[in-house]
Formats: sequence, structure tokens, C-alpha cells
Amino acid sequence: MIVCVCKRARETDIAQAIAEGASSVDDVGAACGAGTCCGSCRDHIHQMLDDAGVGCGSTGDACPDCPGRRLPMAS
Repeated sequence: MIVCVCKRARETDIAQAIAEGASSVDDVGAACGAGTCCGSCRDHIHQMLDDAGVGCGSTGDACPDCPGRRLPMAS
């Protein structure tokens, strides 16, 4: 299944990047390009990282670009 339409990156490409040590969306982007253009696939990449036990959701930490865990904007 294609996850990143902009870079034509498939789930298998992202899974391979994670298996080779990617632990953030930026790491995945550096490895295969996914998540580096429009950003619509970043939520899916975050979920794949969490499912693999290497994303911030797996540690309970919040990073500013995590889906559903974004820090509140200052007023």
C-alpha cells in the first residue's frame, strides 16, 4: 500500500526504514522520502513508528508534531 503519494513510498519502504533504525518521521523521510512533502502521510508514519515500538507514542512522550498529541497553542 502506498502511504506517501508525493514520494511514492509504500508501507514496506517505511517498515524497512524503521527496521534499519529510523525512530522518527524525519528519520523515515531521510531514508525514503516519505513525509517530506505535503505532510498528509505523517500521521500514518507516526502510527507505524509507534506500532514498531520506536515512536514517541510508545514511550509516552509528546513531540510537537505527533498526531493527537500536539501541544496546545499559546494564546
